[in-house]
Amino acid sequence: LAKGTHTSIYMMDRDLSKPPSFPRSLPSSSIGLKPRFWSDRGLTAVRTELIAAENNSGDMSSSSSASDAPKKKKSIGKRIVTGWLLALTGTLVIFSGNVLYTSVLVLVAMMAQQEYFNTVMMTGVNPARRISFVASLAMYVCACTFPLQHQLGLPLGFAAVVMWFLVMRPKPGSIADISTTVMGLVYTGLLPSYWARLRCIQDGIHVSPHLAATLDQGFRWLSPLPVASDVVTAGAITYWFTATSCALSDVGAYFGGRKWGKTKISEVCPAAGGASPNKTV
Repeated sequence: LAKGTHTSIYMMDRDLSKPPSFPRSLPSSSIGLKPRFWSDRGLTAVRTELIAAENNSGDMSSSSSASDAPKKKKSIGKRIVTGWLLALTGTLVIFSGNVLYTSVLVLVAMMAQQEYFNTVMMTGVNPARRISFVASLAMYVCACTFPLQHQLGLPLGFAAVVMWFLVMRPKPGSIADISTTVMGLVYTGLLPSYWARLRCIQDGIHVSPHLAATLDQGFRWLSPLPVASDVVTAGAITYWFTATSCALSDVGAYFGGRKWGKTKISEVCPAAGGASPNKTV
């Protein structure tokens, strides 16, 4: 106990090359220590212990920083592998045909719409979820099979939402109920359905015939099953290049921010920093 108290008192003097600022001999009643603890020999031993402790802490910090480097490389390696797997999966989904692609897109969009409605319901709003789901599904079906009638999905869905809240519902809905329902219908129903409409375009987009023929032959060579005529289309090729450009811009922004980014985006725009605290400009 005396040695620990002695060490803690001595650490108040941070300059280890100089003697402490208090006298060598203190009354025993001052801190409960005997005068012999303040001898030159005792202070030298304490100084040696403190120097060794600081050296050990420096070694530990350097070793921890050295051990963090492989972890960072491993994390980047995992991200690269995950990115390539996602790119391969996305390519297979895009070139999977109109029906299969639209089914996957509908599944993802309905999950996003359900998450959106669960979020707004926490604030006390009651959206018409079933009407929005049915209207969104109708938009995807029209985009895939009847593209010329695709634009009718939004006005018909909006009319169904208004009739439900103002006419058919026992208690009329509020403006917040109607607006959040229409927002979910537009954000997760109408806008993503244009991806399905683009994917299902057979002709009308300028795509190199040689590129389309090469891709079609490649898929027929890789696939053990017969390849349908709607697998490689002008819309699918345009969709793939659009999605790839978006992904590459995101990847470039990530590595560019790691190399050249110095200012946190939260310092420039607090709202954006709250959504993405690690982004830099």
